[in-house]
Amino acid sequence: MASGSRTSSFTSGAVTCSTPWNTRTPAVTLASASSLYVARRSLEAIAVEGYRTGALTEAQVRRLLELDTRFQAHTLLKEHHVPLRYSEADLEDDLFTHRELDILLVR
Repeated sequence: MASGSRTSSFTSGAVTCSTPWNTRTPAVTLASASSLYVARRSLEAIAVEGYRTGALTEAQVRRLLELDTRFQAHTLLKEHHVPLRYSEADLEDDLFTHRELDILLVR
């Protein structure tokens, strides 16, 4: 980076945004970054509440927030104290898949 350049960063859940700026950065750029942050946090709140109420599935939350992995969705939900919906049927499906792939560890 050039001398005198800095980076403004914020982290929201599993997403980090970095915006280069210097003393000549227009206020509109900083306002845009702030607007993006507010928009992202609002979208996260909608997704979390949708999952909490059962209106959205975990996969829908991932797509809505453009998360790469289910673990990122789990992290976000955990940050908001929302328990995962994981039924006994889900467990049986996962065990079946592990057996099919021969990756089930037997003790």
